[in-house]
Amino acid sequence: MSDLRITMLAHNLRVAGGAVVGKNLLKAIAALAPQHTYQISIPDDPDYREIVAAFPNCEPVVFRASGGVIRRTLYERREIAQTVRGFRPDVVFGMGGVGLDNPPCPQALYVQDAHYFYPSKYFAMESARRRMVKAYHKWTLGRQLRKTALLLCQTPVAVERLRTTFSFVPRIEICPNAVTTFAEKTGDTTAAADRLDALESRFKLFYLTKYYPHKNLEGIVDMFDRFRSELDDVAAVITVAPDQHSKAPGFIDSIARRGLSDRIVNVGPLKQQELGAYYTYCDALLMPTFLESFSGTYLEAMHFGTPILTSDLDFARGICGDAAVYFDPWDPSAMKDAVLKLKADAALQKELIHKGNARLASMYAGWDRIAADLMAKLVSLASVASAPHSNRGP
Repeated sequence: MSDLRITMLAHNLRVAGGAVVGKNLLKAIAALAPQHTYQISIPDDPDYREIVAAFPNCEPVVFRASGGVIRRTLYERREIAQTVRGFRPDVVFGMGGVGLDNPPCPQALYVQDAHYFYPSKYFAMESARRRMVKAYHKWTLGRQLRKTALLLCQTPVAVERLRTTFSFVPRIEICPNAVTTFAEKTGDTTAAADRLDALESRFKLFYLTKYYPHKNLEGIVDMFDRFRSELDDVAAVITVAPDQHSKAPGFIDSIARRGLSDRIVNVGPLKQQELGAYYTYCDALLMPTFLESFSGTYLEAMHFGTPILTSDLDFARGICGDAAVYFDPWDPSAMKDAVLKLKADAALQKELIHKGNARLASMYAGWDRIAADLMAKLVSLASVASAPHSNRGP
């Protein structure tokens, strides 16, 4: 089947890691498989528009995310379902873990949100409202899995978590993450050096993340507050904006309120093209997160030769293996000990860089390979469809 009609649902991949994966996958697919006819739902985002414009035969469907959860629910349950049926696809691919309740053809779902398959302990700091929203999306996924032919996730850890979380799981395969093509080059470190000039003599810890409670940014503040003298020549660089979450303004204020503005420097959101400079200028990645599926931040640190300090949790060990120093993310003292251990041991720093480079080269493919494997899976699904699209109902 060389020429298919393929629906891809990416409208809910608006921010953070989900958006990075969505944009990189679509960019690679546009170059790899232009012969197909596509219908692609996307957020109202100029980057997505530019990427989708590269498809020779594509019907873009733009979702404007006003109206919150109710608006999105109505869109997914009614509007997008009708639009997809009108397109008469051979296969539907839910890139953000959201598909159709009753797809008109074989359906594949790609689950990237770890909230779906980890207990609430891992995101207990989230608001009650957001926990309810996540619970609803998890329930929706469980319902749609029964109408799904193929479930994709990012790691073997996620495979096992999904199997133990849901009562019914279809055939499941891995579609991993990779270093974003938008940030592969190191670039000029001058801008990073200028912004962080006051930290030049300190051991600099970089944490690339938007504000989410499960990212445990508060743990970094607690660590610096409790161990001021021991961390006197250490600083952290974070990338938070006040509009990222309802708790973000309070978090940002807490840094100044505790007198830590010279220890924790918030440079705000960075462009993808700026990332290499910050990874290179800083001495280590500090990532005390409670919850991830497959954070590309780990791979970016390996790519740019930045030693990794991260949570001693299954998702982190599954990705980083022996290329990281681990600590209990719920214990600021353990985090401090890990930081000081790495800071004091230049040989360990070099060892982690070497192991990270080797692990990245041997275990993780680029986006072209990932897209090729994905398209092969989608073509295979379409080939076993019960009837050609020309015979399907409206």
